[in-house]
Amino acid sequence: MKVIVLLGFLAVAMNATLAYGGVTIDRVPGTRNITSALDESIVTDGELMAGMSVSAYFADSTSESVTWVSSAASSGLAQGVNWSLSQSGNTWDQDWTLDNQTGQPLVGLVLDAGDGNAVFDTISASDFTPGSGKGKPLTMTSGDPSLDILATYYDEVALVGELPVGDLYRCLRIDFLNAGQFGSGSTMTFMTDTDSLATAGDIHPVPEPSVLVLLSMLGALGVAAWRRR
Repeated sequence: MKVIVLLGFLAVAMNATLAYGGVTIDRVPGTRNITSALDESIVTDGELMAGMSVSAYFADSTSESVTWVSSAASSGLAQGVNWSLSQSGNTWDQDWTLDNQTGQPLVGLVLDAGDGNAVFDTISASDFTPGSGKGKPLTMTSGDPSLDILATYYDEVALVGELPVGDLYRCLRIDFLNAGQFGSGSTMTFMTDTDSLATAGDIHPVPEPSVLVLLSMLGALGVAAWRRR
């Protein structure tokens, strides 16, 4: 079922960090998330990301949000109305495929891997975060060479008790900045690596220190009020 939302999908001004051909990579800390551990014993593939949320935004200011499902052994799929995103095999070296047949240009996508018990691993150094192995930022492998893509990884992820080191992120936002965006009738493939959580559901946002201070103050005020009563 298509969900229509009257929202634009304008690219947010950010400090781009890396460029790979027609793809610019940005990393934004956003809201910090924590998890106990990553699962080093398995290879993350499309099937293992079931539950991931995927939202597509179109040039006519509509959008559709769908849930990633297992479609076959080692394969997964986010199927919208006349568009789809799919992946099969090890995300380290196997393609994701994006297809748009909606009749509208696709402006962008947002993927929340945390909902699928996974995180995006964006640094090629092995085990930058313990258990993460080598990662890979979004790299286009086929499609229209005129595409101008901004891939923004945000909401950094760290292990419990440790600080983020800048390789793991919960979410990925893909913006098509070129004229015409990702037009109807277009197909492209790309790679971006993901890692699986050791325990399903074990990823949680943590408030910033300033928020914790505010919550502590509110708690103290509540106790004082209770004592007065």
